Amino acid sequence: MHSRGIKLFMLVMAIAALAFFYNWLCNGETNGKAVKTQQEFVTIYAETPYDAIYQYYKALEGNNWDLVKSLTTKSMWNYIEKSGFRKSWERKISEDPTLKFLLFIVKKQSIDEEEEEGWVMGKVDWTSERRNVPDDNRIVYVEKDKESWVISRILTLPAVEVVDDFYEAIGIGDFARAETLTTRKYWKRLVAAGIIDDIQKERLKNLKGLYVVFLVEDFSEKPNEAWVSGDVTFHPLERQQREVSVNVHVVRENKEWKIDKIVGHWDIAK
Repeated sequence: MHSRGIKLFMLVMAIAALAFFYNWLCNGETNGKAVKTQQEFVTIYAETPYDAIYQYYKALEGNNWDLVKSLTTKSMWNYIEKSGFRKSWERKISEDPTLKFLLFIVKKQSIDEEEEEGWVMGKVDWTSERRNVPDDNRIVYVEKDKESWVISRILTLPAVEVVDDFYEAIGIGDFARAETLTTRKYWKRLVAAGIIDDIQKERLKNLKGLYVVFLVEDFSEKPNEAWVSGDVTFHPLERQQREVSVNVHVVRENKEWKIDKIVGHWDIAK
């Protein structure tokens, strides 16, 4: 009986040892994967400012806040956390999981490789299966952190947004919206010159509708006024599709930006 007891005890201990080894092996593999993932995460870095911008918006798309943090400066990350931006964005993604980042269209940039800092102006292109998502015009400030470029600040461009929205409204025939984006004085001048009527007539003649795209090239913004320059592509407002360079004067009116003048087309005699 004593011999049997010893053998039974040894068998139990052997089984326990195997169970422990198996559990350790499984955890070791899991931990190994976790460490590997963490190592892969740590080695993610942006070789260029454009990599940083692209990865940042892809991280927003996927609610990957660890990646967002690694692509931003400490002050930028504190802003994201404390300003309510993170909660607001998480709510937006929750309401529309189909919201996807397509690309960042660079319009202008100034990067100083020696000072390891700079800025990039462009348009953030989003898409959604549920709704029409307007593009965002932004200036993204970047700087070098060791071997990686990171984002230090992102500014909206309200004056540019107004011009962009105006031409979009014209393109889809939403003249009520277009009117709200201009000063009352300038809209009256457009109407009096017959320009709005001409556009509406062109829409009726062309079953395919209008194709109007504004691409910003530069801007200069002061506290209460701004100039936005860019190229407008019209089809079929003109006899053939063509690109027109414009300078748009925008003013702040009751805390809102409004178009006050467009130089380059629809010129109205003084």
